[in-house]
Amino acid sequence: MNRLIEILGTLDGYAWGPVTIILLLGTGIFLAFRMGFPQIRHFFHAIGLISGRYDNPEDEGALTHFQAPAAALSATIIAGCMCW
Repeated sequence: MNRLIEILGTLDGYAWGPVTIILLLGTGIFLAFRMGFPQIRHFFHAIGLISGRYDNPEDEGALTHFQAPAAALSATIIAGCMCW
């Protein structure tokens, strides 16, 4: 059993070592340049959507503009925790 734990620890070191972190960061930087930095260009539009700037008071809805992404984020976190 100790040998198995040692092997799994070694594999874990390779899977989540510096190479993986560099690949993840490199991919994020590459995509940011390739797509023209949408996270910066559309920042104020996203804030306007969340704050309800484009809201029509006559429309009904169960969730506000802030509650919708908050619910999606919480569902994503819960789904990620259930995988462990």
